[in-house]
Amino acid sequence: MFSAHFDCMRKAAVYVAAIGLIAVLGAACAVQPVAVPAPPAAPDEEAPTLAEVPEDDDDALTRAFVENAIAYYKENGLEATIERYSDPSSREGERQLDLLDAETYVVLASPVNHLIGNMFDSHAPGGPFHGEIEKTGEEGRWLDGLIPNHAAGGQLEPARIFIMVLDGLVFRARHFVVIENVADTTKEYVNRAIRYYDDNGLDATIAYYNSRESFDGQFYLFMMDENDIYLVHPFLPDLIGTDIKAVTSSDNPQLGPGDSAGDRGRNLG
Repeated sequence: MFSAHFDCMRKAAVYVAAIGLIAVLGAACAVQPVAVPAPPAAPDEEAPTLAEVPEDDDDALTRAFVENAIAYYKENGLEATIERYSDPSSREGERQLDLLDAETYVVLASPVNHLIGNMFDSHAPGGPFHGEIEKTGEEGRWLDGLIPNHAAGGQLEPARIFIMVLDGLVFRARHFVVIENVADTTKEYVNRAIRYYDDNGLDATIAYYNSRESFDGQFYLFMMDENDIYLVHPFLPDLIGTDIKAVTSSDNPQLGPGDSAGDRGRNLG
């Protein structure tokens, strides 16, 4: 599975680093995590079974998984749907259904049972997907972002997420995305940020790269000052003003007290 590579560079006592998310958030990654509406299915067509979808078409498989869950709900009702999709055997490979209340974002069903009864913060105010459920039409909606991969110990990985909304319920499934040749693209994104800093100054750079307008495809920026204090982190804005060593040292020994990027930058992966 994908392992993120980090490029850290320093300019005028300011460190910048970019994280590759996914090829859309591209995300994925535009102003919001990218939401790409898929073409509507013909009104009289039944949802395809997963066996009818090409194995190499991850988007089609994820969409079919959600559509099949909706078909099951229409035929069997909410109680049976909750029971079925709270069972780990309901998974299809890495795909699983998370069933949410569309108003409260509380999880009603998931094969990851400890999620049931809790709110999906990513959809709540301040989360990267806030407002996306409300924008979702009958054809569904694609989202791209970093989400926990529970099969890999809960580490954040880039994923494509498909959601459909029916009867006040959110049917949500995802697949994780492997990104190839990300190191060079990440380094170029960091270099563009440094050029932006050279042209516009520190305050403008902080303002721009803390906005989701700075997302470029699968990349966003985080930036620290010479004391390792976060100045920029658009994906996790609560980290702004905190020390990167306090955030990362416990679970990432590659970043900790005494580490510094240097003027040429470093690749950490």
